[in-house]
Amino acid sequence: MKTEVREVSPLVAEKMLEKNYNNRNVTKSNVTFLSKQMEDGKWLFDGQPIRFDSFGRLLDGQHRLNAIIKSGTTQKFLIVSGIESESFKVMDTGKNRSSGDALSVLGVSYANSISAGAKKIIKHYKGTHGKNNSGYKITNTDVVNWYEDNKGVVDVAKNCLELSKSFSNVIPSSYLIYLTYVFSDKNVLDAEKFIKELCYGSNSDLKSPSNTLRRLLISDKLSKSSMSPEHKNAIIFKAWNSFRKNKSISFLRWNKDVEKFPNLI
Repeated sequence: MKTEVREVSPLVAEKMLEKNYNNRNVTKSNVTFLSKQMEDGKWLFDGQPIRFDSFGRLLDGQHRLNAIIKSGTTQKFLIVSGIESESFKVMDTGKNRSSGDALSVLGVSYANSISAGAKKIIKHYKGTHGKNNSGYKITNTDVVNWYEDNKGVVDVAKNCLELSKSFSNVIPSSYLIYLTYVFSDKNVLDAEKFIKELCYGSNSDLKSPSNTLRRLLISDKLSKSSMSPEHKNAIIFKAWNSFRKNKSISFLRWNKDVEKFPNLI
């Protein structure tokens, strides 16, 4: 195996890509993100290699090489050649830039809130919402692709930021984005009403689900031992279900040892 550090120009990148071998499809949003980093001078040499097998075929680096071509810049890379082809199956594909960074590069307003909210939404529909160790990793590409399909989230994020502020940030705007989407999937008008009641405390009935939940979340915010994400989600879902049933409640509890995680109705 041979290693060297060299400057990779757009012309050299094109030559390297001609040796592309069995790589995944190129994700245009990722190439756009990387090329913008390069154009803005934010791309730094970090030792992450571009790798070739013993037959000279490209195993890893196609997005970075395409970004060099798109940006028209020359970048320094560690080039590793002579790798056994089977190594491709176990290569690390992680990215060191956040999904919020990826959305920012695309010019998305409220990028960090939208990124965090999108991750929760994606996990929700994967059935892993609220779990710290779900075994499912949300990638930058997942978040950017979700945004491309849900560009109206920018207006939702703006509204959720105001709602969060009105509730003294007891619920982060990213979490409100998540709740807005999963509740709206059941009923758009009910979602808007419930979240406004929760954040503004506008329902005069002290036993309304929104008020009972509001008191519990404030108490949790002030507590030294806060609820786990899964527990909080379960409590919020139970309050929503009671709201949908037009049912008054005095308390909210969830015992994971004896209760299944509630499904939204």
